[in-house]
Amino acid sequence: MMEKEIETRITDLIGENLDRVVTIDWRCQGAIHPLYEVARSHSDGPLTMRGAQKLVKKVREGDIVFIMTGFPVGPFDLPKEKQLSFHGAMVTPETDGVVASALVGRAVDLGLKARPVLFCEEECVPIATACCRAAGLKVFHDFETSQMISHSIAVLPFTKESSKAKEEAERILDTMKPSAAISIERPGRNEKGCYHMANGRSITDFVAKLDDLFEGVAKRGGLTIGIGDLGNELGMGVLKEGTRKFIFNGDKCQCGCGGGIGASVPAHATLFGAISDDVAYGFLAALSHLLSQPKLLHTTDMETRVLEAACHEGAIDGPAGLSIPSIDYLDLRVHNLQIELMREIVRAPRRFLKLQPYFYGLPKIP
Repeated sequence: MMEKEIETRITDLIGENLDRVVTIDWRCQGAIHPLYEVARSHSDGPLTMRGAQKLVKKVREGDIVFIMTGFPVGPFDLPKEKQLSFHGAMVTPETDGVVASALVGRAVDLGLKARPVLFCEEECVPIATACCRAAGLKVFHDFETSQMISHSIAVLPFTKESSKAKEEAERILDTMKPSAAISIERPGRNEKGCYHMANGRSITDFVAKLDDLFEGVAKRGGLTIGIGDLGNELGMGVLKEGTRKFIFNGDKCQCGCGGGIGASVPAHATLFGAISDDVAYGFLAALSHLLSQPKLLHTTDMETRVLEAACHEGAIDGPAGLSIPSIDYLDLRVHNLQIELMREIVRAPRRFLKLQPYFYGLPKIP
């Protein structure tokens, strides 16, 4: 077997192992694996690795990479008029998404030497800022300054008004000219233009309409990557019918729009698993392998630091409803164990090949 074939085989098997980790069905609801298979049917290989390969192929040093995040949680049981009066609280993001986005921004900077720009709701900017700083990045709230300073990220708000979204998206695209956009646990509109929580409640009034910016990147030839764990997230368009079939409220939401909760906007690479942040970490592990930069998959100490920074600024564990250092009701310790397992998944194959090449029937790799 030729060396290139060996590398291809190892890379794909690392990707398969990463996908297995991020698709552990922690809640035992039964939908993770069927939806993963739907996403996999649109990919020619493991999702985490193919997403990373597309990003490495597309992005060059100095390119702009958009990162979109922030899934609002709040007192949604209140009447709508009361919800609107609690506008700031309504757009407090859950920990899932905003934590990983900072770490993906770090990898874009360190691994690709590209320029990350993070978009979210205005009220989410302080939380995203705290996460990015905890990940080691310098944070600016204007694009121009961030372009002049090394190891920096711009954290910017986007409009919540549908009538202004396309115009704002075009202005941003004209100015920044991104080569890629990565959405991580970000609400995605359904075919009726409405946004929903997992329980079917509408959050349309409270979310930034970033779908227009995401679609704009694709229309201008950029790469789009969607990372999600249910099907109602931006970039999960290929899962729309699967979400209708496998997710409670997937076919019929509670707001009466008739579109269900499944997102309608697809991505060039759909990365799906049990918890979006962990899917993003599998993506980072794949990047670390492809670029031979182990540090692109962050340490457990950094994971702890970023998650605690998010909670300090008010981010909430969505299922728990509490501002505690957990993600999707899964303890920080479990996320950290997964990070270390992913690190070993990337590291182990080459070590074993060097020690016992003939056991595997493969020649040594220098």
